[in-house]
This record gives sequence, structure tokens and C-alpha cells, in this order.
Amino acid sequence: MIKFLKNTSYVFLIIIGLGVAFLVVDANSNKLAIDTAFLECTLQEINSDKWNENEEVIVAMKTITPLKVMGRLRNDWIDDKVLLNWVADAGMAEDGLETTGTLNKTIHNYTGLSFDGIVQRTFDRDSLIYTKEIMDTSFNEVEVREIRKCAIIDKSVFEAERKKSAAVTKAKQKI
Repeated sequence: MIKFLKNTSYVFLIIIGLGVAFLVVDANSNKLAIDTAFLECTLQEINSDKWNENEEVIVAMKTITPLKVMGRLRNDWIDDKVLLNWVADAGMAEDGLETTGTLNKTIHNYTGLSFDGIVQRTFDRDSLIYTKEIMDTSFNEVEVREIRKCAIIDKSVFEAERKKSAAVTKAKQKI
């Protein structure tokens, strides 16, 4: 009888251990994601449903939006998602990366919506066109639409740009 209780308790401990391991892996799945592509995306167009009649606003949006950005797509095989990281502006992030965007996989696109429902991202897998739409939810209009044409680059180019951004941030922290 004692041997049976001992074996049963071992089985329960193994099940609990596997459950904890699953929870840890699931919570940290972004760290286990596999790099899929490194991109350099060039601004093609910026427009707005709300501000198109006001040329001054469109010109102002074009001046504050960077012409080229570098990004990384990573395959989160545990959650079956795609993670999108952009290289942060110099001095903005310790690791040189902006906050990770999560995109859902479809046959032709990766798409994602921010938690607040304001930012819609779409990445066309065939044409490598990235579209970001910032919505004005009160009027259900696109406040800003940013369209970028992307090209695949080498990982070393991406990492050099990311490290440069991170170094500027660390230098600013020393001041």
C-alpha cells in the first residue's frame, strides 16, 4: 500500500513539474522564436482618410516619419504567431528594439491589431509591403496610413543598426 502511494505521489509530482515547465515555456515563447527575415523598409506613401484635404498635416506627417527602418520577423512556433521588431530610434531603447508587435499568420499576410484597437498592421508576404494604419476610433477613419516597401537584408546589417541604437541609449544613460 505504501509503495502504491509513493508511486502515485511521484506521478503527481511529474505531472505538476511538466505543467510548470509548460507554463514557463508558454510565457517565454518569444525568447524561443526563430528569426525568419530581416528587412529594410522604405517609406512609399503616407496618407490619411481624415487629413487628406489638409496638405500641411500630410507634409508634417512625412517629415516626422523616418524614410527607412529596419525590422525583424520572428516565428513564434509555440503560439503560432509572427513577432515584428523594428530597430528603435537612437537613444530610445536599451536593446535597440521597439516594442514587439504580434502578428497573426494567414495564407498571404501577417496581420495584427494593437491591444487598444487603434493600430492595424499588415505585412503582405508575397510583395513584402508593410502597411500600418492608425485609426481614429471615434469617427472610424484612418488617421494615418503608412505604406512601406521592404527588402530582405542580411542579419549582420540589422544587428549592426540595432547595436548602434542600443549604444546611443547606453551613452545617454551615463550622462
